[in-house]
Amino acid sequence: MVVPGAAVDVNHFTVLVHNESLRDTIIPVGTVIGQLCPADPVAPSPRIRAETVTPPTQLDPQLIQFGDSPIPQQWKDRLRQKLCERASVFSLHEWDVGLARDVEHHICLSDPRPFREHSRRLAPADVDDVRKHLQELLHAGIMIKESRSQYALPIVIARKKNGRIRMCIDYRTLNRRTTPDQYTTPRIDDALDCLSGRKPYVLHTDASFKGVGAVLYQEYPEGLRPVAFASRKLSSPEQRYPVHQLEFLALKWAVADKFHDYLYGAKFTVRTDNNPLTYVLTTAKLNATGHRWLAALATYDFDVKYRPGKANTDADLLSRNIADPVESGEWENMSPTALHLTSLEQFSKADLIEAQRKDDVLGTVIEAVKHGVWPRCRDMSPEIRLLRREAGRLVMRDGLLCRVGKNSNDKTLQLVLPGEFRGKRLQSASFTGEKKVISFTEMQQRSLMFLRLPCVVYSNNGKQS
Repeated sequence: MVVPGAAVDVNHFTVLVHNESLRDTIIPVGTVIGQLCPADPVAPSPRIRAETVTPPTQLDPQLIQFGDSPIPQQWKDRLRQKLCERASVFSLHEWDVGLARDVEHHICLSDPRPFREHSRRLAPADVDDVRKHLQELLHAGIMIKESRSQYALPIVIARKKNGRIRMCIDYRTLNRRTTPDQYTTPRIDDALDCLSGRKPYVLHTDASFKGVGAVLYQEYPEGLRPVAFASRKLSSPEQRYPVHQLEFLALKWAVADKFHDYLYGAKFTVRTDNNPLTYVLTTAKLNATGHRWLAALATYDFDVKYRPGKANTDADLLSRNIADPVESGEWENMSPTALHLTSLEQFSKADLIEAQRKDDVLGTVIEAVKHGVWPRCRDMSPEIRLLRREAGRLVMRDGLLCRVGKNSNDKTLQLVLPGEFRGKRLQSASFTGEKKVISFTEMQQRSLMFLRLPCVVYSNNGKQS
C-alpha cells in the first residue's frame, strides 16, 4: 500500500489488515505485521494509457526533415503530406509507444527446452534509477508484471547521452535458438515506382556499328523525365549485321532484356530514327533471327514512331560512346613491313644488349631465360609476371632478349625493348606506304604493342626491318 507522505503521522496511523482464514485470529501486542519505508520519488510524467490515447489527426509537417537529400522540393512536400495523413503510426513523445493487443507473436525455436539466464548485477548507482524507470513505465501504461515463465532473460542497463538510463534485454540466447522467418526483402526501386505511379513510358533506341543504346523516359504533363540509361557493345557477329537489323536489335535488347521490369504489362511508345523499323511489327520480311526477336516482343504493348536522327541524340550518343576494352596484356603480332624503326638505327647492338642487361625487369628475365629458373611468384613484379607467362616463347638471339612467333611457320622475332627506349618516337608505315610519327603510348592505345613492354619486329634473318 502506498500512502502520500503528508497523510501519514509516524507516531499514530491506521493499517488495514485482512483475515483470509475462516476463523477469528488474535494478533498479540508487539506482533510485526508490516514495515514502513519511504517510497522512491518518481519523476512527474503524465498518466497516459496506450489504449486511451486519442491519435492526433494532424502531424506538424515541419517536424519531417530531409537533410541534404537531393529529392526535389515537390516530392518532399508530397511525402510530408502522405506521412501527416498517417500521424497515428508515429510516436509523439517518449512514452507514446503504442500497444498491439490483437496480435500474438510466436517464436519458433530450434531447441524447445526452457532456459533461464541469471540476472546481471546492477551497479549501485543504477539501482535507484532502474526503480524510477520501472515506475515511469507503469504510469505510462506499459505492461510490466512479475512473471514465473520458464524462460527468463536478464536486463541490461545503458546510459543515454542525456544521462538517463535505457533498459534493454539480453536476447542473445533466444536469438541463437530462434529459427528465423524466410521473407524476401522488397526491392527499393519497386517501392519507389509504386510511389510515383505507373505513368506512360517512352523509349528511345538507336544503334551504330559499335553498339546499341537506349533511354527510358516517363511521361509527365510538363514533359519527359529520364528513368534509366543503357548501352552495350556489339559482339563480333553482330558487327556484321546490316543497318536495319542493328536497329531491330537495339529495339529487342532494350525492351525484352534491359527494361523488361519497367515495360512488361505497361503501354509505351518506342521512338527511333530508323524509319523502316516502324513497319517491323507488321509488314517487314524477316529472317529467322528477326522472327525470334519478334516473338520475344509479342508480349509487350507498344507502338513504334519515327524520330529524326537530329532529335534522337540521347540514344545515338549512348550507342556510339562505347569504351574500348582495356588492354589484356597480350602480345600483338605485326608484319615485318608494318614498322620502320628508324629511331633505333642510331643504337648499336652492343648498346641494346647493355640496355637490356641494366633494365630492372629485363635483367631478371634474361637470367631466368638463360638458366631456366624464375623468381618466386610473390617476389615478381607485375612486369616480370607478365613476361613469365610467355616464358616458352622468350629466347636469346645474339645476346638480345626476343620473342618468337606463335607457330613454327612464323619466324618473326620481336625484340623486347628496355624501359629507357619505350619513350622514343617511332616511325610507322602502313601497307599503302603512308608514314607518320607516333609514340609508343599511342601505339599501345591502338593495340599495336604489348602493354608496358612494347616489341620491335625483326625480320627472319634477325635484322631490323
